[in-house]
Amino acid sequence: MRRFIQGSLTLTVAIASISVIVFSHTVYAEDPTSDAVSYDQVRSVLRRRCVTCHNPEEMRGDLDLSTESAIAAGSGSGPVIERGKPNQSLLYTTAAHLEEPKMPPNSPPIPARELDIIRRWVMTGSKQHSSHELSPAMGSTDKSESATAPRQAELATIRSLFQPAAITSLDGHPSRSLVAVAGLGQACLVDTETGQLLGAYDISEGEVTAVRFSRDGRLLLVASGIPGLSGKVTAFDLETHQKQFEIADENDSILAFDLSPSGKRLAVGGPKKIVHIYDISTNRIVQTLRKHTDWVLTLSYSSDGVLLASGDRFGGIYVWDAVEGELFHTLRGHEEAVHDLAWDSDSETLITVGEDGTVRTWNMHHGEETSQWQASEKGITALSRGTNITFTGSRLGELASWLAPEQQAHTGQAGEQIECMSLANKGGQLVVGDSHGRVHILNADNLERQHVLQLPVNPQGKQQFLKQLATIQNQFESTRLAESKPELKFATESTPFVDQSQGNPITSPDGLVEELRTLLAQAEIHADSQRKLVEQSEASVETMTALIQSQQTVLSQLQKQASAWNHQMDQQKQSLAEAEQQIVALQSVLGKVLSSKQGSPAARRKQLEERLLQQKRVLKEAIEMQKALDHLKQLEIISPKNGRSLSLARQLASELANVVEATQQELAEFQQEHKTSSDVDSSISGVRSR
Repeated sequence: MRRFIQGSLTLTVAIASISVIVFSHTVYAEDPTSDAVSYDQVRSVLRRRCVTCHNPEEMRGDLDLSTESAIAAGSGSGPVIERGKPNQSLLYTTAAHLEEPKMPPNSPPIPARELDIIRRWVMTGSKQHSSHELSPAMGSTDKSESATAPRQAELATIRSLFQPAAITSLDGHPSRSLVAVAGLGQACLVDTETGQLLGAYDISEGEVTAVRFSRDGRLLLVASGIPGLSGKVTAFDLETHQKQFEIADENDSILAFDLSPSGKRLAVGGPKKIVHIYDISTNRIVQTLRKHTDWVLTLSYSSDGVLLASGDRFGGIYVWDAVEGELFHTLRGHEEAVHDLAWDSDSETLITVGEDGTVRTWNMHHGEETSQWQASEKGITALSRGTNITFTGSRLGELASWLAPEQQAHTGQAGEQIECMSLANKGGQLVVGDSHGRVHILNADNLERQHVLQLPVNPQGKQQFLKQLATIQNQFESTRLAESKPELKFATESTPFVDQSQGNPITSPDGLVEELRTLLAQAEIHADSQRKLVEQSEASVETMTALIQSQQTVLSQLQKQASAWNHQMDQQKQSLAEAEQQIVALQSVLGKVLSSKQGSPAARRKQLEERLLQQKRVLKEAIEMQKALDHLKQLEIISPKNGRSLSLARQLASELANVVEATQQELAEFQQEHKTSSDVDSSISGVRSR
């Protein structure tokens, strides 16, 4: 744990240092006298500091800061910016804590450097083009299976990881022997026939969270972003390797997305618990689907484009009318997270898998579950649907193919926990990604392994990165002290920055900044993963603490209740002892009565009636004692030792019943012999009924 904390702190400092260097170069490499700030620059600050509470889904203060147009619209109280007048703009004055309400609330002001970006943006009123508005129409997507495979020379070099990491997403090409795999700030391509890594497509920021080929196989779509800050989808042309468009402008990571069969709409979901539908041609949200109560983990359009299904971490599955955006079905059955879902080719059956280890099928005509079966003792984490066959992968690394519910065709093993899977090469190959960063390529017909490969790992990369960072920091500080103007320059005689993976010195500022951005992306991804682990650990500790406290409260209440029951049991035991003494006395009296039948009939009758009433009273007390002891036994309060008292109470009650019966018989004989009055007969009948 100590090493983990030290490593996280080191990377955090490293990221901050790189950010300062890159920012300084960005500011001064252009016109040093210019204070112009683009919306793109201020947007990153607002996303990091403000948009969590001021977005279209949660407009605190009736204010949305997620887009430039929303900022210009202001809040319910009026404008938040006055162009050219930062000291009169609420956006700046509240962030600088110059007036109420101070933002962010109950926190120190944001860093001075970020405040200065906001101030200069308000001052200059820059209208520079935002790169996040890029969204040209997708155009026609004619399917072509004869197109050549991507050439490695035209792709970026695959970056090495500091350590093996889980394959969080992959997707097989619908017709080629090609699979896309989420890598370190890249989408990597793999030839499934040879098992060779071909190259990668770089993304501009953050980490890759999901990859998907378009249904016609012409485009590769890559979801990327920074957790809690941003999420977007970038489309690459597989023939030209050029970026075709960027779409979506989310305030958090995109965990799942799908392109509609028509190619005109894109559905995205993630930690915000909502599904946004974007129009490809305008890059605008046309529908917002709200029903989920937890992170959206998976979603998919039906093959006919009529329905859209989405599943979340709480076990919820919702099917939507893809055209109108209305809820079509709510499917209830999974008790834990829904990890994956897939449509049958007829679009009438939906298949889902989840953490409860079950596979379930649903009929879309009635929205009812048609079958379910237990496919693993642990969670089913991945699913792929072929022609009349279903493939599943589990948290235990188990692979299985199913011809029908519970009708297993083949089984296999894919190392560690399976994270994702997909069919490729016209359904002839099954590609599986596991938690240790391995990609398994199998024959879909029999699940026999064909290739296993792993994304490159450089264990020394972290130390090399820190050494390079230290060199850059020293050079930067030396340059700032030597130059009268804070421009980023490196003397030719100084030690050049060396790319450890290639061994080529980088001496130009542009090359240095590009390399720094690459290193920054790597460090941010690693730091984000470490931060998530810390947050998960803290959440687990808080949950366990709350559970322990609640259990302690319940235990205290049970102890008090048990004490009260023990006191009540002591009283009942005392009453039982008194009843035993009364029984002994009654038995003595009964013996005397039975041994002597002398006396007048009236005295004899009176004696019998008094004795019967006394026996009834004692019998009633014994029965009540027996009921009380039975109740204590049901509550599991009576110990084996005290169980003897319950047996004795039952025995005494039985003996008393016999005594009463004998007295009743004797009184009946007396009545018959002396023809007693009818009121005595009525009394005897009442005693017998009781």
